[in-house]
Amino acid sequence: MLTGGKEQRAGDIIIEEPTIEYAGVEESTVIENNKPVAKGTTTAHFVRYINELLDIMDMDESLMGSYLVMEYCTIYKSHPTIRKIEGRDYRVM
Repeated sequence: MLTGGKEQRAGDIIIEEPTIEYAGVEESTVIENNKPVAKGTTTAHFVRYINELLDIMDMDESLMGSYLVMEYCTIYKSHPTIRKIEGRDYRVM
């Protein structure tokens, strides 16, 4: 039988509901900032992708010094992207 939602009696045995504690989690009394999370591809994502692409291209020596043709988009023409490509002896077109 439930008594107050906390205990159950089974004969002379009292069974209590377990207390759940979350280690390292504090109750927040501060109103959280509900700013939307940024979405989309960042320059860092694209540079990481280019780096992996160049690793694959490096396996074929006939591709060394080749041009990479990319459609015009701001992220493709960023300085970190161009530096990464030209630093690996490829060219950007």
